[in-house]
Amino acid sequence: MVKTLVVEWRCCCRTYQGVVSPLKHEKSKVMFRLFQKQITPFPWIRRSQAACLSLFYFTLTISATAPVQSQWYRGYDGDDATADSVLGLWKFDGDQQSFAKDSSSHQHSAVLRGGEFNANGRFGGCLESHAGYPIVDESHGIHVQSSPVLSPTVPFSVEMWVKPKSEDEFLAKLRPVLLDSKYIPGNPTGMKFGLTNAKDDGRRMSVEIGLGERSETWYSPPLLFAADRWQHIAFHYDARGVVSFFVDGSQVGQVVKPGAGSMAVSQRPLSIGDRIGSLYSGFPGLIDEVRITSGTVEFRPFAFQTDSARLVFLRMDSDAHFSGHIENFMPADLTDSSVEIQFPNGKVETIKLPVIASGQKHPIEVPVDCSLRPGRYEVAVTMVGKKQDGGNTEYRTTTIFPLTIVRRPLPDRMPVVMWGVNGTDNVVQSIPALKNIGFTHCLGLRADYQKIWNEGSDALPGTAAQIQADREMLDVALENEIGVIATLAPARWLRTSPAGETLLRMDRNGKPYDREDVSALLEPVQKFCFDTGAAIGRAYGDHPAFEAALLHTEVRSESQVSFRKEEVAAYLSATGKSIPSEVTSKNGVDYKKISDFPEDRVIDDEDPILMYLKWFWREGDGWNRANSKLNDGLKQNIERDGFWTFHDPAIRVPSVSGSGGDVDVLSHWTYSYPDPVRIGLCTDELLEMSRVGGRSQDVMKMTQLIWYRSQTAPPDVSPRGTSSPWVDQDPAAAYITIAPMHLREALWWKLSRPIKGIMYHGWQSLLDVDSGSSYRYTNPATQHELKRLIESVVEPLGPTLTQIPDVNTDVVFLESFTSQMFARRGTYGWNNGWAGDLYHVLMYAQLQPRVMYEESLLAGGLDTAKVLVLADCDVLTESVVEKIHAFQQRGGLIVGDKQVCPAIRLDWMVPRFERKKQAKADRDRVQDAAAKLRKWLDSRYVRQVDSTNPDVVTRCRRYQSTDYVFAVNDHREPGTYVGGFGLVMEDGLPSDTKVSLLKSSGHVYDLCDQREVFWEKSGERLTGGVSLGPCEGRVWMVTEKPIRRVDISLEESAHLGERMDARISITDGETPMDAVIPVQVQISDPEGMEAEFSGYYGAAGGELSVPIEFAANDHLGLWTVKVTELASGKSSSKYVRLGP
Repeated sequence: MVKTLVVEWRCCCRTYQGVVSPLKHEKSKVMFRLFQKQITPFPWIRRSQAACLSLFYFTLTISATAPVQSQWYRGYDGDDATADSVLGLWKFDGDQQSFAKDSSSHQHSAVLRGGEFNANGRFGGCLESHAGYPIVDESHGIHVQSSPVLSPTVPFSVEMWVKPKSEDEFLAKLRPVLLDSKYIPGNPTGMKFGLTNAKDDGRRMSVEIGLGERSETWYSPPLLFAADRWQHIAFHYDARGVVSFFVDGSQVGQVVKPGAGSMAVSQRPLSIGDRIGSLYSGFPGLIDEVRITSGTVEFRPFAFQTDSARLVFLRMDSDAHFSGHIENFMPADLTDSSVEIQFPNGKVETIKLPVIASGQKHPIEVPVDCSLRPGRYEVAVTMVGKKQDGGNTEYRTTTIFPLTIVRRPLPDRMPVVMWGVNGTDNVVQSIPALKNIGFTHCLGLRADYQKIWNEGSDALPGTAAQIQADREMLDVALENEIGVIATLAPARWLRTSPAGETLLRMDRNGKPYDREDVSALLEPVQKFCFDTGAAIGRAYGDHPAFEAALLHTEVRSESQVSFRKEEVAAYLSATGKSIPSEVTSKNGVDYKKISDFPEDRVIDDEDPILMYLKWFWREGDGWNRANSKLNDGLKQNIERDGFWTFHDPAIRVPSVSGSGGDVDVLSHWTYSYPDPVRIGLCTDELLEMSRVGGRSQDVMKMTQLIWYRSQTAPPDVSPRGTSSPWVDQDPAAAYITIAPMHLREALWWKLSRPIKGIMYHGWQSLLDVDSGSSYRYTNPATQHELKRLIESVVEPLGPTLTQIPDVNTDVVFLESFTSQMFARRGTYGWNNGWAGDLYHVLMYAQLQPRVMYEESLLAGGLDTAKVLVLADCDVLTESVVEKIHAFQQRGGLIVGDKQVCPAIRLDWMVPRFERKKQAKADRDRVQDAAAKLRKWLDSRYVRQVDSTNPDVVTRCRRYQSTDYVFAVNDHREPGTYVGGFGLVMEDGLPSDTKVSLLKSSGHVYDLCDQREVFWEKSGERLTGGVSLGPCEGRVWMVTEKPIRRVDISLEESAHLGERMDARISITDGETPMDAVIPVQVQISDPEGMEAEFSGYYGAAGGELSVPIEFAANDHLGLWTVKVTELASGKSSSKYVRLGP
């Protein structure tokens, strides 16, 4: 198989090979020394400078057909001369009158144009040419009659033997042409093959090919062409932009021209030995055995081929290696051969090879020293053997492979996930844009479910070629510090696959539902999920760029109660009961349709309908278990730390534990319209799902980058006033880009919660990409706002925010599973309905509610609560009512609506209302309800954090004695983007407010401005005046003691290869701060380059330890460790002298 190595749009698999002459061997030694140096250090900090290093990436492409093996060293006759693949062959035998004939089956006619016959060829006679302009502007070649055969539009190869004359004739300034069917430079047809003028390091071969609309030129690396010595030179072109160069059977270079295609047919003759016309550029020397063939020709007698799974490694990876094989292309056995491996650290290892039969391979594994500093390196693999040319000439073929060592990720970096891109090629193409904006992860890997279903427990998730391509993509991602996520939904695939026809859910009549769904509870489905996870882990689990997997997105909507015998038996086994006859829907049974339903709407905790539906949503529909099996299969073959799985949308279910199964992370998306602060409800629901599940799952939150046109700017409605140009430019748009201010506000409001990462979906709406997606790019400003937010907020503060717990709030918002099943209530993650509106009321009333499920309430959730809010709580169980009564008897306040269970007595009733889809009027109605609730509560309840302006919503988190106060400006007005449609107010307005915290004293630090600010003491509260820009957010850290010092403990000297730890303390002058403090650490070498583990941290408890592991090739001299705490802006520096 042909294997092509590409880097920086040029070949990184450079080869310096051939017959060893003293001069050339010395030149090779010089070249071999180069790879011992670090090629490219990584500029960590300035993303604009990084510009996606691995856009110019190493890739391994596999050709569908094997190359034709050439015995170029013997001379061509027989089939090698007349086969259909031979388009032309000029052996130059005979005499002055006949030597220009074509020996191929095409018998192209030719005429002499100054070329001369010479009897001293490489094999018989040859063509002698002479120097042209500026020596003599005359032709010294032959002209072959024009033929389309000589302009192949498919892959082709060109080869010849050349013997330069002495330096007196082969002058350095000459640019000799060997083949030419173009004549005019830039002519978009035909080809020209020649040599450049000579420089200190030699001449380059050049190939110019006309592509129809333009012409491109490819150059080899510098080569030595010794006088009076025959050398075989060749190139082949794959008709897709890749030219490979060869000298004496050794590949000496390869260059890629992206977008180049097949050659356009020339109408001119083919000139051999010179340019077609003046100014003439003859070759001062001898030319023999000129052959043009279709297809790629294998000129090497033997070679090392890499088949390594990856060539990019994390620093200090102790198991790093790359593998390959020696392949013998010769018709005879390869004997007395060896391999010399020269490593980036200077080490040389020689391996004696066994006899390798013709056409056979011998495997080799090469270890990689990953203790070197991050950067790009090369490993030289030199094969030494005897050529089969009738003699004992030694043949050396050195292939230089690129290796990249990347820095290890920083701890507590907040993931910024792009839900989208997907697909191997798409990921590679999108990496520059992903990095530019600041994404840390994207979706990229998929599985061939049919293949896994067929092959079972030992399956791989794709073909060998696809897996190789995926792993190359993972290399590119790793080099660019992008984590790749697999999107896995094997059980969902079964819905529409013939494999799942016997596994579908059945209604009570034994028929599949119209919305088909498999019964995920069934053993074959569970096994398939495990096998899929195991297959993905088996193929990619060792690669550090494969960081996460999304399991079964959007599956619960099609789920439905099912009555297969296996499911009926499963419920009977779990509870000893039968499925109640009243149940026909997963959404429950309307209590109004149940005869003799209790008037107070209080039911027994063991009500048969309730029991079954709890079992169904927790276990019975099988999806939670399917996720657990998929998770288990993945982790069977992934043992490294840092790999995580997630389920999204995790709240597309009623309020009961178990969603997502055993995944590591729960996530859910939210559309920001009509009011971006509504993202808070879904986030709080995720946090409760995590708590009640008891699995210690983390929470991440996604904002949709798309807006439904129908919900924001309906195409059948004419906007009032001025409208955005996109309305006319893309009138058919179904999904448009989120407004920048909504994006900003939603980010701040979800960051006010203890989430571990943020996600976004809608790549095609964020960027103007070439896509057939229905997502439209309608607001160019959004991408720039997202980039700004990531750079200024998420990157510096993310490592801190991920470590700060939520405050133990005393306001509870009950979401009742019982009511959802008997009164068809519930938000299901959409933030809609009355429950969403009442939660919105609470935020404007400056309350910090905790969403609580009935499970948590029964486990003591009301023990420390002071306010209980009941929305959509029509039907409750006896035990829940008992807990609520006890809460009220202790003095707890109950807020609700008139639909609340009659057994509950409200202390304050909030009138229910319905939104009218008029953005400003609806918002005013919510704020009016909030103002009335606040007025009633003010004399009865003391808030932890407060704002005098209801447009500025507040929230608090706490780490030990330190509070973190968030304020987000929700003051908005209609703009010209979608505001004219009346459904959304998308433009932000400034707001002034006073923010106060229930704390009698403290020191307040603005973490956005990195400075201490003054808040005055007012009774038992600290209060500060705040001015917020449009949809702006802000966070303050309030500590008991002031930050006075940044201390660094560090050894004064170190040696190459040693490790030390920089121990950092942010103190009040004596003891570390009782806080998580954002910190920037800059570790710089003597040349100012930032080293590994430079970046942003969160110093928990005011302390931080950062390892510094010096590499053997680090720069000697004075290193600097600078630490800046990002609360007050104080900094400190220490120095360490690195010696050998």
